[in-house]
Amino acid sequence: VAIDPALSSFAIGGGRAFTQVRRPSGSEEQEFCVALDAGTGKELWAVPLGIADYPNGGVGPDDGPRSTPSLDGDRVFVLSSYLVLACLEAATGQKVWSKDLKSEYGGEVIPWQNAASPLIEGDLVLVNSNGRENERLLAFQKSDGSLAWKGHTDGLTQATPVAATIAGVRQVIFFAQW
Repeated sequence: VAIDPALSSFAIGGGRAFTQVRRPSGSEEQEFCVALDAGTGKELWAVPLGIADYPNGGVGPDDGPRSTPSLDGDRVFVLSSYLVLACLEAATGQKVWSKDLKSEYGGEVIPWQNAASPLIEGDLVLVNSNGRENERLLAFQKSDGSLAWKGHTDGLTQATPVAATIAGVRQVIFFAQW
């Protein structure tokens, strides 16, 4: 089964495969989160996430979203190249909530755009917004998108945050710029 251009990988669960792609929408290219039937590859739904434009070091005609959706139960969490974070129903693609990290937190898109995926840890969705000082690293409640905490001044990289237990303490590690 052919799929639209992208550099995103897949999150798989519940008989579905979720990814992000670039495709035409009206007069411009848009990023979409798509759900495919894991057995047949048939597209089940597609939700637009915003502009698809890769001007700084694009990789050619197959260029597209770099972030991979995160699946948690009946919800899919996606972070677009231009810092739109969305929570979607896995079965239907219906938007549960979304946050524009550029307008809400002053997020700045880095060259080659965002490639980091949202991290699900317990009841939280964690991302780096590359926003205003002391509110770049963000945690949102999975259920409703409300802000749980913010802090730090570390800049965005292409790396997805990682959760680990180190010396008996559960931690979230962001690989970030100074």
